[in-house]
Amino acid sequence: MTAQADLGALLRTARQARGLTLVALAAAAGVSQPFLSKVERGQANPSLHSLYRIANALEVRVSDLLPGQEPTGVTVVRADAGTMVASTEGPTAPRVRLITPGAGARTSVLDYTINADQNVDDWFDSHDETTLVITDGDLTVEVRGRGTWTLGPHDVMSLQGDLQTRWATASGCSLIVFSLR
Repeated sequence: MTAQADLGALLRTARQARGLTLVALAAAAGVSQPFLSKVERGQANPSLHSLYRIANALEVRVSDLLPGQEPTGVTVVRADAGTMVASTEGPTAPRVRLITPGAGARTSVLDYTINADQNVDDWFDSHDETTLVITDGDLTVEVRGRGTWTLGPHDVMSLQGDLQTRWATASGCSLIVFSLR
């Protein structure tokens, strides 16, 4: 089974466990029912933005929807492993590597590389404790109603609670995002 098919199977299981129809979940997540059906059948790959909306509608962690190893106390994810998805919809969306130690893990790790022409200007809803670590370049983070900060290499930003953020970069950026739920 491919990672895309595994994601679809995990999504279907989570949806059915909550007694939701495809139509009801699609409406709650703000995605179309045909798209959600394709994801469940392993025929479409959701963006990270869509994956978060679906997980929030199901009241589960994104890591619960991602294929991964069963937790054994120690998990190693190599640099060429993880699930690659687009961060948002659109042809110039940055790719992000989703790293998860397995279903039920409380921590998700996202490995972003964003080019200057690939700003992530969609608003993201965050309900978790999230830490951004800039590894290269610059990143401007706007937190709705709170302010805007520009971060450089080795800067760290911690976000807690129900917040909305969006990002932009002038010269490109690499960062790691840790999310604890």
